[in-house]
Order: sequence, then structure tokens, then C-alpha cells
Amino acid sequence: MKNILFVCGRYFPKASPNSICIKNIIDEMQDKSNNIRILCYRDGLQDNSAIAQTKVSRGLVQSALYRLEDKEGTAARVAYKFFNILQKIKQIPFIFCWPLSDPLVTIREIRAAEKMYREEKYDTLVAVYMPLSSLITGYVLKRKHPEIRWIAYFLDSLSGGVAPRFMKQETFEKKAIAWEKRLLTNADSIVFMEASREYHEDLYCCSEIHKSIVYLDLPMLKKMPQNEPIEGPVIIVYVGSLTPAVRSPEFFLKVFSSINNQDWRLIFVGDSSCGLLNEYAKNDKRITVIGRCNHEEAMKYEEMATVLLNLGNNNANLTPSKVFEYMAFGKRIVSTYPIKNESSIKYLNHYPGVLLLDENENTTYAAKQLIWFLESPYEKISYNELKDRFYANTPEAFIDLIQ
Repeated sequence: MKNILFVCGRYFPKASPNSICIKNIIDEMQDKSNNIRILCYRDGLQDNSAIAQTKVSRGLVQSALYRLEDKEGTAARVAYKFFNILQKIKQIPFIFCWPLSDPLVTIREIRAAEKMYREEKYDTLVAVYMPLSSLITGYVLKRKHPEIRWIAYFLDSLSGGVAPRFMKQETFEKKAIAWEKRLLTNADSIVFMEASREYHEDLYCCSEIHKSIVYLDLPMLKKMPQNEPIEGPVIIVYVGSLTPAVRSPEFFLKVFSSINNQDWRLIFVGDSSCGLLNEYAKNDKRITVIGRCNHEEAMKYEEMATVLLNLGNNNANLTPSKVFEYMAFGKRIVSTYPIKNESSIKYLNHYPGVLLLDENENTTYAAKQLIWFLESPYEKISYNELKDRFYANTPEAFIDLIQ
């Protein structure tokens, strides 16, 4: 039995791609009788998980943002914007050490991890990026206690990632690489995602840390119910965020709007902040926008869908987390791609029920392709076959590394 500490940002019940990945791994590890603890942010939400959690505060301003983020009404929205501005002002002095934006939170994390080590004597520390404070905690604890095995787990890319809007990509890259070269020197294992292999091989092929690098993938592939499709209207479901710098729904909205079949439905789940999407939904009653919801609710929409929609990333180094959960349901998948080397393509090419739509092509032609795709016969792939094809995307692949 191993004693393992996961250090991360937010955890359940607030679902995010990272927290879902961590939960998938922990759920599988519990079956192997490991002793697991989580060090994460305190967000004021109650999690009924049996896993022991230690939570650190991010301060009054961020705590207010957590409390307000799902509140409805004008007053709540105004208050949220006010505290959001305050939070950005607080981060201005740390722009030179970005993405470290709150050293006090990092210090709290390190102290909490140290206390947990004295009490629990965990033998493995898994530091999940993002946030950067997780990596700093892993680095510091390893220096103090060399017997700890620490694993830097990059579910998101630091170097090779997307720069914040206020910073040039080149400047961000220099900062990100400097942080990695500083913090990863004493890591026992460095887990990058397969999508960034080419980038990180070029970056670190001659570095000391190269020997510690392992390439896996997002552990999002786990067994899901594969129900037979219900006869009725075509229901296309997208689940995820719509971050402008990463992806846009514009192309598929144009494609969908050009199809006049009134029995078709398009549902966007998880992000109601996109002005373009809201405008389309206002003018087309077939389009529904569902805001933030928990992971269980999101999966219910995936389960009811006829087709699952993936919107491709603008950054080839970002691994498409939702694609693997989509595959597990065994449904047809429509995926758009804004760039030729979009990161989901190489995975979806090994999935039988997929339609890839180039966002740079004619939308009328894409609409014809979509209609043909949905009218064509489709044979589902079993979960066991999916697992064989995409083992690196299972929680078991990461557990193999730990064990």
C-alpha cells in the first residue's frame, strides 16, 4: 500500500478537466487499497468524497469570487466583476514572476504539505499543474525530504501553453521555460501529455531533466454506459468551455444554422459567457445554452446525445480532454479543427464514428457532410477495444507509473 498526496488547485465538487482527471485516477487507486490525501484550494463548497482533503485559503478576494461565480442576478454579476477587478489588481506586482501570482497561497500550501508529511509520512507527492504553486510545493518538499518521490504531472502545458491576454506569447514562453528548468531539477518523474511530445523533446533533448520525462495522456477514458440511440430528433451536444484564445463555436454554429431541419437540436453545456453563441441561441430556438453545471449533470447530457461535438483547439500542444470521455460513450463524434495539426485529430482518426470538419472550408459543404454522416450506418466500438487503443488515456496508465 502506498501513501500518496495529490497537490492541485480546485477539486470536486467543482468540476474542471483537471479535477475530473485526478478523480478518475483516485477512484481507480482506491480499488487498490492505497492511502490517498488531497491538498487543494478552499472554495467554500462541500465535497462528500471519502478522500481526506486539506484545503488552503486563497484569501478574501478569491473566496468572494468562488461564492459569487454561480450566483444569478444583476447584483451578483456586478459584485463578481468588482472582485474580479480587485483580484487582477492584486496580481499586478507579481507580473514579473508570472505565472506565480500569489506567493502567500504558495507558502500556505508548502506549510500544509509539510505538516501532512509529519503526520502521514506520505511516500509519493503528485503535483498537478496548473497551478504553479503545486509544482513549487513538490520542489520544496523534495528538497527538504529527499526520500519522497515527487511526480510533476502536467495535465496542462506550462511551456508550450497559451499566454494570458496581457502578455506576449514569446514573453510567456521565456517565463514558463525558466520556471520549468528551475522547479523540475529534482523531480523523480515529469509527466507531459503526448500532444506536447514534439515540443518538449525539442526543448529538453539535451537537458538533465530529459531522463525523468514520461509521456502519457489525459486519464479521461473510463467505462461509460453505451446505450442504444433513442429514435427521435437529432441531439448534438457540446460539453466544455469556450475560451476565446483556445476555441470558437462560430464555424459549427454557421454549419448548424444552414441546416433547416427543425427536428435537430444543438445543446452547449458548461459555458454561457460566449456572446456569439448567445446571439445565435436568441435567433434559433433549436440552440440551447446551459451554463456551468457539475460533472454528473454534464454526463447526463452526453448520455442523451445523438452526436457529441468537439471544437478543436487553436494550440496544437493542448490535449483535448473531453474527446476521450466522448469516446467512452460509444457515440458518433463531430469534431472541427481550426489548424491542420489540431491535437485531437490523431486520436479521433482511430475512432470509427467520427466526422472531421475543417473550419477553413465552406460551411455549406460541411453541412452536407454532417447530414450524410448522420444518415450513414454506424457500428459502435466496445470499451475494451477502446481501452486497448488508448491505454495511455486511462487512469491505469498513470497508476502503473506510480506503482
